[in-house]
Amino acid sequence: MHPLRIDYQVPFKQDLAIAVKQHKHVLAVSPGGTGKTTVFAHIAKGAADRGTTVIILTHRINIFEQNLLNSGGISLNADTDKTIQIQQGTVYVIMAQTIKFREEWISQFNALPSPVLTIIDEAHDASFCSILNRLTNRRTIGFTATPNYRDAKHLPDYYNTLVETKPISWFILNEPQYLCSYEHIEKSAKDVDSYLVKLNGEYTDKSQTSYFSSKAIYGGLIDDIPVYKFTKCMIFCANIANAEMIYEQILENGYLACIGHSKRKDEVQQIARFKDLTSGYDILVSVAAYTTGFDFAEVDQLMLYRAFGNLSLYLQTLYRGNRFIRGFKSSFRVIDYGNNKRHGLYFFDRPWHKLWRPESLRLSLKEQGIEPVKECHACHRLIGLMARICPYCDAEQPVNEAQLKEGELIDITAAFTAMKGRRIASLNPRELSIYSKLLNKGQFAIRIAKSHRQQEQAIRQWDVKPLQGSEPYKQDIPPNYLKDFAHYMGYKPAWAFQQEKLIKDITEPIIYANIIIK
Repeated sequence: MHPLRIDYQVPFKQDLAIAVKQHKHVLAVSPGGTGKTTVFAHIAKGAADRGTTVIILTHRINIFEQNLLNSGGISLNADTDKTIQIQQGTVYVIMAQTIKFREEWISQFNALPSPVLTIIDEAHDASFCSILNRLTNRRTIGFTATPNYRDAKHLPDYYNTLVETKPISWFILNEPQYLCSYEHIEKSAKDVDSYLVKLNGEYTDKSQTSYFSSKAIYGGLIDDIPVYKFTKCMIFCANIANAEMIYEQILENGYLACIGHSKRKDEVQQIARFKDLTSGYDILVSVAAYTTGFDFAEVDQLMLYRAFGNLSLYLQTLYRGNRFIRGFKSSFRVIDYGNNKRHGLYFFDRPWHKLWRPESLRLSLKEQGIEPVKECHACHRLIGLMARICPYCDAEQPVNEAQLKEGELIDITAAFTAMKGRRIASLNPRELSIYSKLLNKGQFAIRIAKSHRQQEQAIRQWDVKPLQGSEPYKQDIPPNYLKDFAHYMGYKPAWAFQQEKLIKDITEPIIYANIIIK
């Protein structure tokens, strides 16, 4: 079992322990690639050591094996004797499809003298609901990276509160860095939404098969393979039929590729070949089954040969490429043939504390953490809606009246690049407003702006030196960092005036973590 990381996994585990004690059934949220399996393995071991019986439930065989290995628990599978005696203080790892038909086990769990700690891996999946209904003697922790009510309406019925670890931007910007940033290239040949049929929030297999069988589209994918340099590339298709078609086309064009799905008898061999860094088989054609539980850090390119109606599935797919490898991989690339920019960019900090409840249906796109983006007309990368110059190819972008009415938005990927390597204290008011809007860091940014203003006031009194080791913001007129920050944020003048009054009453320096932006 891997040790917990002190900077985020230890406090996450502690917060979950408090939440379970207070609320009994808790949703645990951590971005893909941040080691949630390690966290719940430690939770399971600690609970078992205290005499609590633990169930770790999973719904996919690859995740089951991973959880069994990490937790050191006992496997209850289809071959296990139905009459096995459940022991107090033991960790059991069980497939959802197995326990569903084992009433003898469920009865034993329900008869234990103390509640069973039930840990759900991929809690956004509704396949666990019928089991939870029958496991009445339990406390629950459901782990997920994507607790989105629009895709998982069962969540509020089974969980009473949500505990979240650090937001995804923290894992990208933190030192040490845990996750990669990325670039998103839009390659849609035509308006996908005009050709696809959506049913219950997702595009139907039939319409996706028809659309993505077009030679104009798959031909474009084949042409793109030699254009972009990668170490390992995963191609995600909507279904097995499309996956087989793409696989054959890639082979016919002379490229080495592998394929993975449930109907391939050679699936294990195919995946092993893909994971071999010396084999030359650097392309894996796959389907939705590989969006969870398939962790291969060397993947640095994803080709989305499908449209996602489901935000959770879209994000789970992008998480296949986001593992950071120091000295080898600091970013990944997405080439999108399905017009999936509707879901926004991967590194948006989404307000999961709102999105997991029914009230999220009334939230605007911005309130959902989805900022508008557009495709560069020259290089097809996704950039900010109001970016006039593409940061990737320097092409000037045409502007229409609708965009002008939206006001200025800064390109997200360009902003990350411009601020990279700088201390947060060195940002001027406009840059700090950009940082705040991009990463949804309103309260943190306000604290920084108030600290700058406190420094300005102190400097004028000639009695203290600037805090945080940063130079005061300079301009021709007497500086007022807070007022300028409020202007760029779009706050009313009265807001800055009120904050100024509050600062005068603060006797201690306003301090904050002067992080390096990565």
